Amino acid sequence: MRASLLGTLNNTTLNGAAAAVIGKDYINNPITYAAHLTGKSYFSDGIFVASGASTSGIAARFNGDVLASAYYTFSDARLKKDIRPLPEALERLMQLQPKTYSYSGPASALSTRHGEEMGLVAQEVEKVFPQLVKQTSLRDASGGVVGEYKAVDYASLIPVLVKGMQEQQDVIQAQQARLLQLEAAVQRLSSPGKR
Repeated sequence: MRASLLGTLNNTTLNGAAAAVIGKDYINNPITYAAHLTGKSYFSDGIFVASGASTSGIAARFNGDVLASAYYTFSDARLKKDIRPLPEALERLMQLQPKTYSYSGPASALSTRHGEEMGLVAQEVEKVFPQLVKQTSLRDASGGVVGEYKAVDYASLIPVLVKGMQEQQDVIQAQQARLLQLEAAVQRLSSPGKR
C-alpha cells in the first residue's frame, strides 16, 4: 500500500510503504507538511517523505528523540561530481567551541532530556563552516511557526572530524619518528666508547 498522507495520523499503523507526499493540497495550495503524526504511529515497510514543493526544502521535522537501528546517506561516487580532497581541517576544528547548555523559550520543547545538552552554537559554527548551518523555522507541536532560527548539520561534520584525526595522526607519527631519532642519539652519546 502506498498512501498519500494528508492530515493528522494519531496512533496509526500502516502496512506497506507509506508516503508522506509534500506538494499541493486538494485546491492547489502549496503545503509544507503532508502529515502530522501524533501518538505512536507505526509503519511496517518504511515511510517516504519528499520535499519537492516544500518552500523550506525540509522533508520532515521531528520534535523529540528519533530512534533508529541504522541511518544511511547516499554517498555513491556515481551521484557526485567535482570530488576533491577536503582541505586542512584541524585548524578550523580548533576554532569550534563545544558547549553544554539547556534549551530555553520556544526551543525547550526540542529536548526530551529536560536537562543539560551538549553541542555547538550555530552562529559560532557558521563562522568556520558556513555550509553546515541553515536558517529555518522552528515550529510548535501543531506545526505553527514560532520563529526563524539557525540549525547545524552535525552529520556533515563527520568528514571534517575524520580529516582532523588524520592530520593529528600525521603529527603524532612525525613526533614518534623524531622521538626515536633523539632516543638513538642519546643512546649513542651515553654508551661508553661509542662517542
